[in-house]
Parts: sequence; C-alpha cells; structure tokens
Amino acid sequence: MKKCDEVMTKNPVCCLPNDMVAKAAELMKSEIIGSIPVIENEQTKKFVGIVTDHYLALKIVAEGRDAKSTKVEAVMTRKVVTCRAEDDLQKALDSMSEHQLRRIPVVDNDNKILGIIAQADVATLATEFAIRVARRPFLFVEAIADIGFGVVLFHPCQDMFGVERDAFSCAQSQRGKLQQEQTNTFAEQELHGCVGDVA
Repeated sequence: MKKCDEVMTKNPVCCLPNDMVAKAAELMKSEIIGSIPVIENEQTKKFVGIVTDHYLALKIVAEGRDAKSTKVEAVMTRKVVTCRAEDDLQKALDSMSEHQLRRIPVVDNDNKILGIIAQADVATLATEFAIRVARRPFLFVEAIADIGFGVVLFHPCQDMFGVERDAFSCAQSQRGKLQQEQTNTFAEQELHGCVGDVA
C-alpha cells in the first residue's frame, strides 16, 4: 500500500489569510488548480484553511463582493479534513469518499502543509495500475495490494472495445483477454500434441 507522501503534490502553491481573494483567483488560473491551502505565514507554513473555486463562486460572485478588497480569510474554509504524510493512501481515499472531497491536504504533526492529494493524482495511479495489470495479468492481486483497491474508483479509461470504464474494469477486461489468448494457445498446442515437448 502506498503512503500519502508518495502520491501527493509536494510544496503546493499557498496563500495567506490577509491576501486578497483576487490574488488567490489569479493563482488558481495561472497554476490551473481548483484550491489553494492557506498558511499562517511563510516561515512556519502552518495550515489554517483552504480556499476553493467553489467557495469563491458562492462567497464572492454570488454575493456580489469585490475580489480585490475581500481577504482570503473571509471566504476560506477553516475546518478542513487532512491526512498525514505517513498515512496509507487508502485512509486518505476513505476520508475523501466519506466527506465527498475532491482534494485533501497533507500535513505533519505541527500542522505544517507538506502537500495535497487531488483526484488527478489518484487518477494517475489508476492509469499506472491498469497498465501494470494488462501487461502482467497474473500479478493482479499484487498490484491491488501495492496501490490500494480504492484508487481505481476515480479514473475513467477505455477498455479494449473502446468502451469507457473505470480503470479496474479496464484492467479486468485486459486480464481476461490475455488469459483467453493463453488458453487458446495451450489448446492449440495440446491439439497438435506439442504440449510438454522438449525443443
């Protein structure tokens, strides 16, 4: 099972409580991200909250506030579900599922921000998982144990028929195809009396 620090995006872009919302929005645009951790200061990097594109829409746009004069602390979420760097990835995934989160910050024992895990990070793992199982079908259980079963629930892909499925279904389809090919090859060899023959 992978640990959170193996999957997270390290050293995420952060903002301060006294920053204006306009700055946070500009960072989201330039970094192509949907959330920004809020830290107490640049020295301690203590995590104090998070500001998301969703909250900017609700608190700024919907309420007609001025993004250039409204501080981040006025719109950030303070009670945030987090995980630790040494936690199993599955624990973070369970928290994301339970609280319906698209991302989860990773902090240390002093609540210093270390990274963030987003669904995109999980999707990357799911793709690697599908490729591994397709190439090495008999290591299917090993691959699940390595990255965590819950990982495959987030990422869609196309199977061998071009049908969009989650990565787990894709892997199963590829595994079945490879096993069928191996079975057919064995049957042909047996039919021609060459099974067990020494070259």
